[in-house]
Amino acid sequence: MAESQRRFEKQEAQQERHHAQMAKQQEIYDEMDQEECEMAEFVGGVFKAKFGATTGRNSAITSEGYIFRSGDNFITPRGIYSKDRDIYAGPDGITTQSGTLFFGNNGTTIQAGGAYFTDGRSGYVVGPNCRNTSTWRSR
Repeated sequence: MAESQRRFEKQEAQQERHHAQMAKQQEIYDEMDQEECEMAEFVGGVFKAKFGATTGRNSAITSEGYIFRSGDNFITPRGIYSKDRDIYAGPDGITTQSGTLFFGNNGTTIQAGGAYFTDGRSGYVVGPNCRNTSTWRSR
């Protein structure tokens, strides 16, 4: 009886470790998804690409060329953009993001899914299925 109780407790401890490891792994995947969504938002809402596709959490390809993200910096064919929370600064000026609205001294852009609309022009970004990420702005 005592032997089966010890086996049961050992099995329970293994299950708890497994669940903790799975939760930690899910947290990492969620962060990667968040970063890929932020990349898609940058490509469409700030860079205003006519067409783009995220190729991972730190990279995208657009009709103008490759974009790479390093921390809060985005290296683009037009130059380097920097991000501080919801504010982006780069060669085109300053853009602020509020949910699905991007505004600044370079026009206002509205995001609808993967489509981005600016002053009668539109662009589309192929990327992850993102929810409105305005609540993720902790960086």
